[in-house]
Amino acid sequence: MEEFNYKQRGAALVVSMVMLMVLTVLAVSTMRTAGLELLMAGNEQYAQNAFQLAETGIERHMAETIDNLDTGKCTGTNDVGAAACDKTDINVGDMGSYTTRGVWRRESSCTNMSSEGVYIAFNYEVVATGDTGNTNANSTNTAGWYLCVPQPN
Repeated sequence: MEEFNYKQRGAALVVSMVMLMVLTVLAVSTMRTAGLELLMAGNEQYAQNAFQLAETGIERHMAETIDNLDTGKCTGTNDVGAAACDKTDINVGDMGSYTTRGVWRRESSCTNMSSEGVYIAFNYEVVATGDTGNTNANSTNTAGWYLCVPQPN
């Protein structure tokens, strides 16, 4: 007849339950880490979108100023002229919106030009804010730039 060793009976069950518990904790931890990393990646994307919206605002403000050079709408020698090309809450599809504020700084001579003295530089500063809406991501970018134009006679 066979002899049973009752002291070892059930040891495999206890060891397998401990191993199962360890694997379960490891799986739950991995899932939580993956979820957190996904959330961080999404937040980084929202921050990049806000930055790009602000950059778009700066580029559009500069383009509008150049487009209206002949009209004098955006190229005045004071805040009123520069602010004429300001934009508020310009919606860019699902990405969000931007707001710009331009300030005329001063006139100076255009450097590195072959006919110095014939051209004058209008110096501007543009501050643009990009906002992604309900994600609470925003970015404020500032750019200084100048525009060389023929000096009036």
